[in-house]
Order: sequence, then structure tokens, then C-alpha cells
Amino acid sequence: MKEMMCNLENIKHEHKEDLYMLRLIEDTEIYLKMIDLRIRRNEK
Repeated sequence: MKEMMCNLENIKHEHKEDLYMLRLIEDTEIYLKMIDLRIRRNEK
């Protein structure tokens, strides 16, 4: 999961001129965080 977040950071850096791409990446980050939280909640 952390690996995916790092990859997104790198992509974000590469696409900082492309607003549409940045939007997509941010949405993806939010989605991954939600999944991560859900997984952690289920592990308890």
C-alpha cells in the first residue's frame, strides 16, 4: 500500500503541469486511503 502511495507521489511530480492528471491522482490517493482504513478496521 505504501508503495502505491510513493508511486503516486512520483507520478504527481511528473505530471504537475497536467491538472486533469493531478485530479485523477488525488482521487486515487483518497480512494486508496479509504481502502487502507477499511482494511485496518477489519483486521482488529
